Amino acid sequence: MDIASTLVQLGFTQKEATVYIVTLELGMAPASVIAKKAKMKRTTVHEILKKLGERGLAEFFMRKNTRFFSVLSPRSLLEKYETHIRELQGHLPQLLAVENRIVRKPKVSFYEGKEDLRRLYLDPLTSKTEILNYFHPEKLFEYFSEEWVRREVIRERVKRGRSVRVLMPDSPIARQFQARGAHELRNARIAKGIRLLLPNEIYIYDNKYSIFSFDDDMALVIESEDVATTQRAIFELAWESAHVR
Repeated sequence: MDIASTLVQLGFTQKEATVYIVTLELGMAPASVIAKKAKMKRTTVHEILKKLGERGLAEFFMRKNTRFFSVLSPRSLLEKYETHIRELQGHLPQLLAVENRIVRKPKVSFYEGKEDLRRLYLDPLTSKTEILNYFHPEKLFEYFSEEWVRREVIRERVKRGRSVRVLMPDSPIARQFQARGAHELRNARIAKGIRLLLPNEIYIYDNKYSIFSFDDDMALVIESEDVATTQRAIFELAWESAHVR
């Protein structure tokens, strides 16, 4: 990386870097001389030197009614940036505290289309915590094929040894899933009488709360420890009141 590029990395514009280097080479010179060597307009160079001066990187003095400009020496420039770094290090605890507050804010993501929803539907397989699921098999099989669900989701989950607790609205398919629960690492209960209250499928795992609206071809994921903890508590209440065969 050349000198000008390094200065740009430090916050100089390309033209400021050029003017700084040219002025440094000249030692001190009028704006017209600097402009000629930098191959820029005098007015442009004068404006750049003014901005560098405001940042403490350039100065001028008068000689015979002419302004002569000079720039901060490289060593002084380095010391200036080292001072800024030390100041930043001093504020690091406060900045990290601000970052932590931001990190704790829920992250909300939207997904649209079958391919995005397909990838999202496989995400619970990576869970490090218990997987909780409001399961609506009829809706799921209308959107994804039953063959894909059994091959890519259920079989893979069993292969990884990940169990799931499932709440389902009552239906013949739901009872079939409940009957096969032991073979598919599924602890399932049927919530009778709330079919209309479960139009969407929901997963709760890790710090995520994901809602699939297959009719709308979209999904929503909220990543928040507080939201996930609250939804786990609600799931437990529904679980205790659900039917066990």
